Amino acid sequence: MPITARHAARLANLAYLDGQEAEFLAEDEGYTSCSFMEAGDTQCLCIEYADDVAVSFRGTEPFSVQDWLGNLDSRKIINQFGPGKIHRGFSDELEVIWPQVFNYLEASKKRTHFIGHSKGGALANIAALRMIYSGRETPGLWTFGAPRCMNKKAALHLEKKAVIYRFVNYTDPVTWLPRGWWGFRHASPAIYFRNFEREQILDDPPYRLIWCDAMGEIVKNKFQLHKLALRDHLMLNYTLQIVCHFGAGGNKFSFFEEKSK
Repeated sequence: MPITARHAARLANLAYLDGQEAEFLAEDEGYTSCSFMEAGDTQCLCIEYADDVAVSFRGTEPFSVQDWLGNLDSRKIINQFGPGKIHRGFSDELEVIWPQVFNYLEASKKRTHFIGHSKGGALANIAALRMIYSGRETPGLWTFGAPRCMNKKAALHLEKKAVIYRFVNYTDPVTWLPRGWWGFRHASPAIYFRNFEREQILDDPPYRLIWCDAMGEIVKNKFQLHKLALRDHLMLNYTLQIVCHFGAGGNKFSFFEEKSK
């Protein structure tokens, strides 16, 4: 069963649940196994189905001081797993859980996907870099509202080696951070949702369009930036966009179908 946009969104949501609850729901939905992993303030789910395994990283928890400290530590460090530099805070948060994740993936020997929302998307990007460095099959990478987490050299390397689906929701401010002039870059063009109209999905829109959309929404909502940020960054709204644009099956953007073309 190839992973689809809907599956990826569902697994990104499951990562926010309590470990036992997530494992129960994943197995109830037909996945063959689900293992919750936690180290420090980093959490993820390793979910298997047929010939595939997906690692879904949890995003920032609002009341976790450690999460916020990691988010804000935007110093760039040398990428030890390929060219370029990466975000120190996100790298450190992945480091504490990576031995568990890598050992699981080595034992499974299945095709690998990395998934994440918000900070979880950044961790998924860096995990993909590490997986490629280890010589394993090019991973599928699905992110929702992910911040930038590497410089141009690392991003271009990842873009060459991985099949990436980077979803950006309208005026989600997290996707604009850390700023490009700090030397950070996204590893892939955006699949950009302008609104809930089916025809409004755009692949790799120009930044001027994104800025115009953002300013229009800010004015429309009477400069209530906190409401916009919460609305468009929530994983729930990404899931609704997936269903709206691709239907309940989410069949578009199937990783293995696209990879085989």
